[in-house]
Amino acid sequence: MQNSSFAARLLVALARNVPPYVPTNRHNPGGRFWPLVAALGRKPISQARPHVPEDMTKANLAGAKLRGGKFIDHDFTGADLSGADMSHADLRWVNFTDADLNRAKFTSAELFEAKLIRARLANSYLGDVKAKKIDATGADLQNADLPDADLGGALFAGARLAEVKARGANLRWTDLTGANLDGADLMDAILVGARAEDAQFRGTNLGGADLDGALLRHAVLRDANLVQASLKGADLTGADLGGAVLRGARLIDAQVDGADLRTSLFSDEDLEGVIWTAGTRWPPSVDIADLWAKSDEFSPGLFRVRPEPVENSVALA
Repeated sequence: MQNSSFAARLLVALARNVPPYVPTNRHNPGGRFWPLVAALGRKPISQARPHVPEDMTKANLAGAKLRGGKFIDHDFTGADLSGADMSHADLRWVNFTDADLNRAKFTSAELFEAKLIRARLANSYLGDVKAKKIDATGADLQNADLPDADLGGALFAGARLAEVKARGANLRWTDLTGANLDGADLMDAILVGARAEDAQFRGTNLGGADLDGALLRHAVLRDANLVQASLKGADLTGADLGGAVLRGARLIDAQVDGADLRTSLFSDEDLEGVIWTAGTRWPPSVDIADLWAKSDEFSPGLFRVRPEPVENSVALA
């Protein structure tokens, strides 16, 4: 009697689209026994998951509908996922190395520590994606849309990020060394502690962005918008800021040793707290003699512009 009851429950569970196979891995020790567990009622089933084996190397999944799928640890190396919809999918630790993800959709997907080395993601959508510590070294994300994406600690060294739209994105402690972000929209993005040495930001919108402590040594920021950006403690040694707009930017303890500011736009007030050297190149509008008078040498060859004293008015009764 008990055996027939169990069999009946198993058939009912399978008829309700319980997935026939879920791969065994470190996050799902139940593996292929998942239908049995579900049939016994020990774990509720919200919906069927796509049937995808772990090894999908070089698979052709162009335009596939994988929305909400669970693909933890899967290997999509060299696969064609162009135009695929992976919104809300669980893609933690997935390997997308050399995969074609052009025009793919990742809305609110989970990509923690996923590998996207040399992956092609041009014109893809990654809005509100959770992608901390991904490795996208050498990836192509040109014109990708990443509004409010969480990319903290991600590796983008040598990546192509030209024209990306990433307003408000979290890029804390990311590695952007040598990356191309020309024309990108990073307004209000958080790049605290980001490493962007030799990176390219030509015409990039960084208005209101937080770049405190960022390493921007020898970065190209020509014609970049840095209005109201925060660059406290940022290292801009040797950076090219020709034509960059720095009005209202906070440059306290920002280092501009050898930086090219000859055609940059800023006011004298914007220079308060900035650290400069004899190698810094200033625009003709800057009175060098006055700058010397307003600065203190706090270390051999290093000068900091003193903040203007704040005048406090006290109303007398």
